[in-house]
Amino acid sequence: MTLRLQLVSLTSDQCVDADALSDHEVKTRKHICLIERQGDNAIFIYVSKVPCLSVDDLRLEQVIPVNDRLKVITEPPKTGTQGILLGLQWEGMKYLFDLKSGTEGSQFVSELKNKIAIQSQNAGFALPSSFTWLDKYRSDSMASTHAHTDDNPFSNDVFDPLKYMNIDDKNSKVTASENAVSREKNDEFIFNHEHYTTSNSSDSLQESIEEVAERQLGLQRGVHLADGIKPLTAREKLVEHQLKNRQREFVRTEMFRVFVGTWNVNGQNTTNLDEWLACDKDPPDIYAVGFQELDLSNQAYIFTDSVREKDWADAVSKHLHPKARYAKVASVRLVGVLLLVFIKEVHMEFVKLDDVDSVPTGIMGMLGNKGGVGVRFSLHDTTLLFINSHLAAHQDEYERRNQDACDIEARMRFKQFLPPLTVQDHDVVFWLGDLNYRIDQDINTVKSLVVRGLYNKLTPHDQLYKQLKTHSVFKKFKEGEIKFAPTYRYDTGTDNFDTSEKARNPAWCDRILFKGEEIKQIVYRSHPVLKISDHKPVSSLFDTGIKVVQPDNYKKVYEDIMKQIDRLENDHLPQVSLAQREFTFKDVKFGEKQHQILALANVGQIPVTYEFINKPNENTFCKPWLKVSPESSVIEPDQSRESSVCRDFSTHDLDHTPPVAARHRSLPRDDTGQNLPGPFIGNDQLNDSASDQRRKSSVCQDFSPHDLDHMPPVAARHRSLPRDDIGQNLPGPFIGNDQLTGTETSPVTGQH
Repeated sequence: MTLRLQLVSLTSDQCVDADALSDHEVKTRKHICLIERQGDNAIFIYVSKVPCLSVDDLRLEQVIPVNDRLKVITEPPKTGTQGILLGLQWEGMKYLFDLKSGTEGSQFVSELKNKIAIQSQNAGFALPSSFTWLDKYRSDSMASTHAHTDDNPFSNDVFDPLKYMNIDDKNSKVTASENAVSREKNDEFIFNHEHYTTSNSSDSLQESIEEVAERQLGLQRGVHLADGIKPLTAREKLVEHQLKNRQREFVRTEMFRVFVGTWNVNGQNTTNLDEWLACDKDPPDIYAVGFQELDLSNQAYIFTDSVREKDWADAVSKHLHPKARYAKVASVRLVGVLLLVFIKEVHMEFVKLDDVDSVPTGIMGMLGNKGGVGVRFSLHDTTLLFINSHLAAHQDEYERRNQDACDIEARMRFKQFLPPLTVQDHDVVFWLGDLNYRIDQDINTVKSLVVRGLYNKLTPHDQLYKQLKTHSVFKKFKEGEIKFAPTYRYDTGTDNFDTSEKARNPAWCDRILFKGEEIKQIVYRSHPVLKISDHKPVSSLFDTGIKVVQPDNYKKVYEDIMKQIDRLENDHLPQVSLAQREFTFKDVKFGEKQHQILALANVGQIPVTYEFINKPNENTFCKPWLKVSPESSVIEPDQSRESSVCRDFSTHDLDHTPPVAARHRSLPRDDTGQNLPGPFIGNDQLNDSASDQRRKSSVCQDFSPHDLDHMPPVAARHRSLPRDDIGQNLPGPFIGNDQLTGTETSPVTGQH
C-alpha cells in the first residue's frame, strides 16, 4: 500500500491536526500522522496549502521513526492552548505541538504510546525494527523543503516567467524591509528573485514579457505578494495571484459580528464585566478586548509575567456572552497594554496563521509605558488585524500622539511571514485604545454641551476628528459618529468629571477606528455603569464580511488557471529555426575568403536573444580562420536575423596551425572542403577517415634547404603524422622521389 492510500484511510487515532509552537509560541498548522508498515511505525509531519482540498496539497516536512531514540512528552493544556501539548524529541530535533482537539488529541497520544510500547517489547525479544523504508520519504521531504524543484516547472529552464513579474523600473515601488533582507541572507528557504538578464538584453524583451503576462494572466507590473511561512515557487505565485483576481468565482461573503472593546482601567482590580461584554442580545462571533494601564507597578516594566494580566484575562473569559462558547485566538501584552482576541469555538478550525507583535513608543521610543500591540490571523480567506494602543498624554501633545500612531503602524511587523507582514497587508483592521486625543475647547463650554447632549457641537473641536479629516494620521481609517459623553476624566466611582485641582478637560480619549471593505458599524457606545476607573469603557459592534471559500468552485477555477499557465508556458518558450545546419566550403584557396549566411528565424511568441557559446575549456567558439558576424542579436517574433560565416586562411593562421591530428579534432564534423593548388600550396591531399563524415583540409608544405638541414629523422616524422593520414612528397628542387608512407599497421620506410 502506498503512502497516499494510507493517508486517505487514516482514522482519528492515526492522524491529528496540531499547531507547532516555536520558542516565541508562534503557531504553525501541521498534520501529524502515525504510519505503520510491516510492524514498523513512523510519525509523518505534513504542512499543507491553504485551503487544503486534497492530498496533493500536502507536503511532507519530517519523518520520525518510532524507536528507542524517540522521546514523547505530554502535558495538559496551558494558557493560550486548546488541547494537549505533545513534545517529540528525536536525533537532536525538538517539536512542541498543541493538539487542537482534546478528544482526537487524546486518542492520537494513546495510540502513539501504544506503538512505542510494542516497539520496546519487540526490541526485548531481539526483533529490531528496520526503517529502511523511510529513506525514500526522508529524501522526498528534504527535496521538498529545500528546493521545491518538483513544484516549479521552470526550475531547469532558462525562461522563468516569474523573473519578469517583479522587474524593477522607475514605476515599481516594490521594496523589502530590512528585516526581510537580513532574513533572506540567513534563511535557505528564501526564493531568489534574481532578474533574468543577459549582456545583450533589451527593453523590448522585458516589455514584451510583462505585456504578455498582463494580457494573458491578468498580472500587474511590479507585483509583490507577501509570502507565507514557506516561500512560494514561481508557479505557486502565479497561481495565487490569479486566484486572488478570480476569487469572486469561488468565494462567498458571510457576515460575522465583531465586538471591539477598550478600557483604561487605571491599575484597578477586576470587576464584573457583564454590562460591557455581554450587554447585547445576540452573542458576537469575535471578541477583541483591549486594556490600558493594566498594571502601574514598577515590576510591570521588568517582568514579563503579570498577575494583573492573568486576573483580567480570566475576568474577560468568564464574562463573555453566555449564549456561546469561545476559544482564545491569541493575546499579547506590552507592560500595561493588553489585547485579548476570542472567537466562537465553531469558527476556531478556520483560524490560521495567527501572530502577534508589540511596538513600544514610550521614553526614547523604547519603554513600554506607551505603545501598541497587535494580533493578526486569517479567518477563512480574510485577514484580520486588531491593534490596541496607548498614545502620549496631555492636552497639547497631539503631534506626539500622531507620531506614536505613525510609529506603531510603521514598525509593527508580523515576523512569522517572509517578508514580515505589515498593517497594510490585512483586509480588515480595527484600531482601539486610549488614543488620548482631547477637545480644543475650554472646560466650561465642554461641560455645558455635554450636559445638553450636544455632542455634534463638540466633535468638530476634537483633535482626532480634525486629524482624520486632514488625513494627517490613521490614513484610510474611519470612525463612527460619537453619540456618547466623553469617557475621560471622571472621579473614580462616580459619573462626575474631574473635580481635582488639575481639573482636566473632558475628552473622548478612548476610541475605536476601523478600515476595510464590507464593514458596517452597528453601534458605538460607552458604558458609564462601570466606575472603577477614571475612564469609561467603550465598545462597538461591527458586521464584517468574511470571504469563505467554496471548495467545488475553487477546484474548478484552480484547474482552469493551471491550464492557462501550462498553455502560456508552452506558447512562450523561446523557439527558433535555422535555414541550414551544415556549411560546406568548396575549393578553398589560400588567401581567399569564402562567405556563407547563417539565417535564424524566431517562430515563437516572445523575443529571443541568441549568441554563440564558447567551446569547453576554450576562450572562443571557433578557430581564428572562421569568422562569424554578428555573434549575438535579438530577434523579435516573426522576424529573422542573418549572421555572416566567413572562412579565411592566411599566413598568420598557418603559422599557428597545430599538427594535423590536432587540426582534425578542431574541425566541425559537418565541415567539408577541398584545397586547390595555389602559390604556396601544391596538390598534396590529406584524407581523414576517422569519422563517418569526410573532411579535406589544407596543409602548407614549403620546404627550404634550411628546413632540410634541421629535418628530423624519418621515424620521428612518421610519429608526428596522424595514423590515418597519407601523404606524398613530390619531386622538387631540393626533394627527390623519396616517398614516405605511414599507415596504422605498416612500418615507415624511406629512401635518401
